[in-house]
Amino acid sequence: MVEAGGVDRVSMRAIANAVGVTPPAIYAHFADKDELFQAICDRRFAQLNEAMRIMERIEDPLEGLMAGGRAYINFGFENPEAYRFLMATKVDDDWADTWTTEEPTQGDIAFMSLVDKVGQCIETGVLRPMDPLEAALILWSSVHGLVMLMITHPNYVEWPDGLADKLLEAAMYGLVAR
Repeated sequence: MVEAGGVDRVSMRAIANAVGVTPPAIYAHFADKDELFQAICDRRFAQLNEAMRIMERIEDPLEGLMAGGRAYINFGFENPEAYRFLMATKVDDDWADTWTTEEPTQGDIAFMSLVDKVGQCIETGVLRPMDPLEAALILWSSVHGLVMLMITHPNYVEWPDGLADKLLEAAMYGLVAR
């Protein structure tokens, strides 16, 4: 799916051939390609969630948020193909509806944990008063952009050591209460 450029460009037959089974074998486990795609995403997002649980274990909310950002970046660097699959495959989802009306996916849980941690930082006065969703989107956009640049263009420039920490500090500084 990553190689083909998206879920819609791969048939169940091609997936079956790639993993060495017949198409009916896949249909015994998944009703359709969308269900298979969701299962793959849930499994990988569960791994990301496990890494990001560090935010819950650190008492200082800002330090926890920084650690969560580092965990997110490290997940992307350590799992570049999975990260690309999760974050660069267009999906027709409506996160707001899913969060309020359905059982959240592992991807929803990852984002909700970020919004919650940002909310804690705002409530404690560490981050300036603003909508936690908006602040979470600012932070996510920052780390996502860095990860995508570095995994899709690893040799474009000599990426400086410590760039991820510098990006996190710069993004946080823009949101810190003054």
